[in-house]
Amino acid sequence: MGHALGESSNTDLALEAWSMVRSSFRQLNLKIEGRIVHNDQDSVFTGHRWLRETFLKDRVRVSFSEEGAKGNVYMESFFGRFKEENRSLLWELWIVAV
Repeated sequence: MGHALGESSNTDLALEAWSMVRSSFRQLNLKIEGRIVHNDQDSVFTGHRWLRETFLKDRVRVSFSEEGAKGNVYMESFFGRFKEENRSLLWELWIVAV
C-alpha cells in the first residue's frame, strides 16, 4: 500500500512509505486504526519516530518478528537478491517517476 526507494534503509524513507499507506487507506475510505503492522526488528522500525507515527498517532497494532531476518529466510533471501540485482533499474524508475 506504500513504498519508497532510497540508497539505504532509514526512518525518513520508512515514514515516506507510511505516508503513502495513510493516503491509500483514506482513498479507499478505510480506517487504519487497529490494523496490524508487521515489521522486522531493524532500528528503523523500533525507533521512536516510527513508533510515534504508527503506534501512537495512527493507533495501529505493531508486530515484530521474533527472529528478525531469520524468521523467513526464503523471502529475506529472495528480496535481498532481487534488490541487489535490480537496484539500478529500480533507481532509474524512481527518478523517472519523480
